[in-house]
Amino acid sequence: MKGIIKACFAMAVFAVIAAGCDKFDNGAEKRAYPVFTASFEASEEDKGNDPATKVYVDSDLALHWDANDEISAFYGTPTNMQYKFMGAQGDKLGEFEFVSEPASDGNASTLISNFAIYPYSSDVEYTTAGKLDRGYTGFIVSIPNVQKYALNSFHKESNVMGAVSSGKEDFKLNFKNLGSYLVLRLYGKDVTVKSIEIKSLAEREGYMTGAFYSGLAYNQNPIANKEIPEWLYSNVKLDCGTDGVKLGETKENAVDFWFVLIPGGTSKGFSVTIEDVNGKTATISTSNNILFLRNTVKRMAPREVVFN
Repeated sequence: MKGIIKACFAMAVFAVIAAGCDKFDNGAEKRAYPVFTASFEASEEDKGNDPATKVYVDSDLALHWDANDEISAFYGTPTNMQYKFMGAQGDKLGEFEFVSEPASDGNASTLISNFAIYPYSSDVEYTTAGKLDRGYTGFIVSIPNVQKYALNSFHKESNVMGAVSSGKEDFKLNFKNLGSYLVLRLYGKDVTVKSIEIKSLAEREGYMTGAFYSGLAYNQNPIANKEIPEWLYSNVKLDCGTDGVKLGETKENAVDFWFVLIPGGTSKGFSVTIEDVNGKTATISTSNNILFLRNTVKRMAPREVVFN
């Protein structure tokens, strides 16, 4: 049975912290920071069923917040501000409050709306580069090349989401997944998996992870642009921990391994290298043309792991 994701993602409720400006001891003005409220986009099957408080990547995978989750918020400016979730573990709703912002770089430009990226990273950047459709605002974000195993889901550190409000005075953020999802289903007798590496078999177009341009626009689906090859990887590795993950022995009890990928595809398929806790390796592959669509789960048929 597929598990409900414990990996969290943003939500919130807004209220402006102060109507005016406070003063520091030295008389300088202190900026008032809003509290952002966020919801999740709903899948097609969940629309009409309280989409503001929950999201399903597929019919069995619900996203919730973890205590101490953080986002990169862009409060009407290109400045990446750190915001923290103030709710409890597993909450579906809660507030994100201001934590810190970097020293000013002198960029006085403003954005037409408020934006946010989950999870927080000081490397997330607003950008005017990248070939994005008209009306989209660009950000440099990344999906990790090495990801951690999570039971029946992807690890929260692997998933990336973006949100945009209707304008500068709107502090409600609807978070949308920026990535695609691939699930390998593996089984084998007496097999404990330590790591899995997936590698595209298509040169120069099968990029799976790394940094990319993400375009965000209000009431529109996010878009991804992978135009800088130096930022990208044609592979992704899943770390299953020191103790590894024990496989079931039949197709019926195959274990799911989740990967988060940049939307796109690989025209020649991919290879999969499985390493067990004793250092033995097994390889499987597919030569099919495979598309990875945003906010969509691609589940592979169960495959048996047999070591060389």
